[in-house]
Amino acid sequence: MWYAQLFLGMALAVCIAVTASAADKFSFQLTPGYYSGRYDGSKYRDRIQGAGANIEGQFAARWGFAAGYEHTRIKYKLQLPVYRQNAVFLSSHVSYIPQHALASYIFSLDFHSVNDDDGEYSADDARVIAPQVSYQRDDNSLYLDLGYADSRYGTNPYISGALRIQQWTPTLGIALTRGGANWLKLRGYFNHSDNRLRSQNKKDTAALEAKYMYHPLSSYKLVPQFFEAGVLVGERIYTVDRDTASVANLADLEKDGMTLSAQWRLTKSLNLLVVGSRSQFREQTYTGYNDYFQKSVWLGLVTRW
Repeated sequence: MWYAQLFLGMALAVCIAVTASAADKFSFQLTPGYYSGRYDGSKYRDRIQGAGANIEGQFAARWGFAAGYEHTRIKYKLQLPVYRQNAVFLSSHVSYIPQHALASYIFSLDFHSVNDDDGEYSADDARVIAPQVSYQRDDNSLYLDLGYADSRYGTNPYISGALRIQQWTPTLGIALTRGGANWLKLRGYFNHSDNRLRSQNKKDTAALEAKYMYHPLSSYKLVPQFFEAGVLVGERIYTVDRDTASVANLADLEKDGMTLSAQWRLTKSLNLLVVGSRSQFREQTYTGYNDYFQKSVWLGLVTRW
């Protein structure tokens, strides 16, 4: 079955990481994490919890891979059953560095599979293919990418037709200071739905995400290694987020949002990552639409070797 194949793929990725770790050209990163949040003002949802882990591997500056798994539980109001979801993520990328060039080109391909026990079939059986091409200067002064995601959802017996979401994400990143200690990244989200009935009567949505990243030059442990603040304006639905390797497969329209994250070094190879977010969504009800806020905190331990 599909999930057995995906788990075998993840197991193979882990085996590659373990057997290759003796080679000096390989580097790896393992990040287990846990998150918890609540829905303020939602007519149906109450709280959300989840846990998972991902592993990343890099061979010199030429090739890399990533694999991840996440389990999510959403507690509903009105004595509705608990919603359970399993998501698997696989990714690979290759870099091309032209001779005598001061920049590199990165070609990546991501795959997401999401399965859950959603009784209304609005978010179940999601499959996503997401290629991306990137350009980055060696001095970290400029970054450009263009990403695409093709998301396909299973047939909903209550709403006519299947669902396909096509997403384009052009990105611009610029260093605000020499060396890239201060960084600004702008990413656009342009999503197209082929079934308005399953996307809140929206055929097209557009949003802009801005992130500011700061890397303090300090040796004090209480000072984070990096700090990031992000804001989202506009509207987006069924979003594929490459930064978090996640798929927003619930049929709610995200309207605005903000995130704050920081990472502290605990030991030479262990770091603590904390991410807080607050986003406004619109859900469809039996009588129309309702706005609510989702607030969540994510904690992760980042191990490198």
